[in-house]
This record gives sequence, structure tokens and C-alpha cells, in this order.
Amino acid sequence: MTRITESQLAALEKDQLARALAAQFDPRAEPVSRRGVMGKWEADYSGTLTAGGRKWVFETLRLCLYHGRGRERATWYTPDFLVAPRDGDTDTRFEIHEVKGHRRRDSMVRLKACATSHAMAFRFFLVTRPRRGGGWEVVEL
Repeated sequence: MTRITESQLAALEKDQLARALAAQFDPRAEPVSRRGVMGKWEADYSGTLTAGGRKWVFETLRLCLYHGRGRERATWYTPDFLVAPRDGDTDTRFEIHEVKGHRRRDSMVRLKACATSHAMAFRFFLVTRPRRGGGWEVVEL
């Protein structure tokens, strides 16, 4: 049986810690999920909804876009805001508001696919900030 010295043990622990930190900050790793935490624009838009007297919840709904077969993973979409219809509105469907700062292709594909497949249950809105001026640009999909 071989014994290691305290300095060898410290070096081994330091090496393992360095590897763990390197794996944690690997740029190729999956992004850290921040489900339920609002970004700056989402927080600003929630204030706009509240000021307008709208009732809303943040990231509480997950909609399935593809169930997957065999070993394939299912594809899910989590909208930013689920907004209740206004009182007296003739369209009683709930609204889904998606706040986008940068329109990545994959997120837009998911949003449009979800808007198509769940159109009977929800109304979908894309919310952006115009380049000039204030306020919000809200477009129904």
C-alpha cells in the first residue's frame, strides 16, 4: 500500500478543483437555466402590464411542441408571460406575450410553431422595444 504525503494530497485536491472549475466555465457547456428569473426587459414589461391593469404570471406554463419518439427528446416552449384576457373582451383566449431583445432563429421558430399549433387555446404576441423612442412594440402572431 502506497501512502501519499500531505503536499501530494493538496496538489491532487487543487488539480481536481481546477478541473471542476474549468468544466463549470466551459463555453461549450449548456447555458445555465434561469427559469423563473426575469431579465431587465421582462421586468420592465411586467410593470407595463401591471400599470395597464392586466393580470399575468411569469414562466408558469410549458407547451409541448414535439413529443419525441424512442430516444428523441421532447421539445418544449416556455413563454415569458401568460396574460388573462381583458374584462369585456369578446375573445376569451389567454394571451402569451414573448419579450425578445434579440431574435435568434431557433427561438423564433419555436414561437411561430407554438403559435400555429396552439392557436385555438391562446393568442400569441411578440413584444420588442423599438430602436428609437420608448415604449413597447407588441405584434400579434
